[in-house]
Amino acid sequence: SRAYYAAHHFGKKMLIGMKFRIPFGHQAVWNRLQNCGDPDVEAVGSQLVDLHSSRIRADYRLDISEAEKVLNVGLHLKQAEKIINQLTASCLGNNRSEIIQAIRQWEQSTNQVTYTP
Repeated sequence: SRAYYAAHHFGKKMLIGMKFRIPFGHQAVWNRLQNCGDPDVEAVGSQLVDLHSSRIRADYRLDISEAEKVLNVGLHLKQAEKIINQLTASCLGNNRSEIIQAIRQWEQSTNQVTYTP
């Protein structure tokens, strides 16, 4: 659960740093990451969705004991760390302006404009 939220909030922070106002809800972050034009970040958006599914199982499916196994917890922590590292490299790297432009285009095409120059 904490692994997911660490990665989710980091992704949200990156998007806010690129001047997007992120509406309430997890999907707003996923959608923008998955439609940013950068294959590495788009993959991160999908990984974030997967990590969220694991969080739901851990928090609400108490009949599934896999979530409590140390190995799975470690894997989720490593996945969150990889997500954060990739977001840092891409969103603060040379492709930043292209990522912003692609997200802006996606927002316009879906009528979900949140970019504030």
